[in-house]
Amino acid sequence: REQHLVLAILLYSATTAWYRLVQIVKSDDGFTILSFSPVILAGTAPIIIMAVITWLRRRTLAAIDSEMEDDRDRYDALFHQVVQSENNVLQELYSLVAAKASTLQAEKARHFHRRKTTAGEANPAFSSEFVVQGDPSFCGLPFERTTTCIPMTRDFKNPIKSLDQLYTQGKFAWMIMREFLKQVALDHRGKFKSRFGGEPVLWSEVACKDDADSLIAWPPLKSMGRAVEKCIRIYGDDVSRVTDVVRMSILFDTVADLLACLKAIGRNNEVEILRIKNKFDTGYNDPLKSGFRVLHLNLCFHSRKAALLGVENHVCELQMGLVEFAKVSSEVGHRRYVRNRNMLGI
Repeated sequence: REQHLVLAILLYSATTAWYRLVQIVKSDDGFTILSFSPVILAGTAPIIIMAVITWLRRRTLAAIDSEMEDDRDRYDALFHQVVQSENNVLQELYSLVAAKASTLQAEKARHFHRRKTTAGEANPAFSSEFVVQGDPSFCGLPFERTTTCIPMTRDFKNPIKSLDQLYTQGKFAWMIMREFLKQVALDHRGKFKSRFGGEPVLWSEVACKDDADSLIAWPPLKSMGRAVEKCIRIYGDDVSRVTDVVRMSILFDTVADLLACLKAIGRNNEVEILRIKNKFDTGYNDPLKSGFRVLHLNLCFHSRKAALLGVENHVCELQMGLVEFAKVSSEVGHRRYVRNRNMLGI
């Protein structure tokens, strides 16, 4: 969009300058001569301004890229070590991700409303499966039994258009995703970033503590400002494509642990994987060229609790990474990454 805007302004400015630059004046001898108009600056000023802006932008991008080079070198060195020590596991990961990605439809990785009942169609919402019956393990909102929307369905012709609705759903989806990740981490030696910095926390070692949750730096919902940025810059004002309002990460010591966890998620009937991006793949084209390696999943939770809360169609983002990469990542490096992302308009 920025490039198109620059080209449009340049074209307009050049046209204006051409018409105002030249005045055709006939002399007494009958010859045609050219004279410069005093209003030439009206056309050339925008050209000069846009040229300066373009030059400054390219210069800034080059400076940021130079600053990020050290981060890339560290990440690349780490990844080289991973390839040497776990190459066979990485190859299995590549194959698994490729096989799974081939079965997914990218256009479905969006937020959709539930499908509504048609005339004479019975609504499963009235069945005992979706009615709270004194379940002590769940204290969520009771299901709206008067609704005409069918749980566990999507209306692919009716995407969500309200950012407020995404954030309302996100508050409940965040709780469901956190509980899911706790169990996954318990089963597969997963770790989370510590609230107090330092080494990531092995969840199986602290899960039994009363204050276990307070030890983890659970990420909040994506800021509304950044969601609006993505919606405008990348998704053409399509709110339904903002699929990381709820995003969390889990870390592993080895690729083997990560792969085992990914397989377990794929076997879980209450989780639907909608999209997968493997940044561990050497052929992955990262537009930001950050060098950071992680596995991105977009998924929905089709559990009874999610359906009762009306968030079984809310798309969340899960990042599965390695502890060593998380250690190298720094706050300063992240700020450079954000600057680069903003300059590229991503």
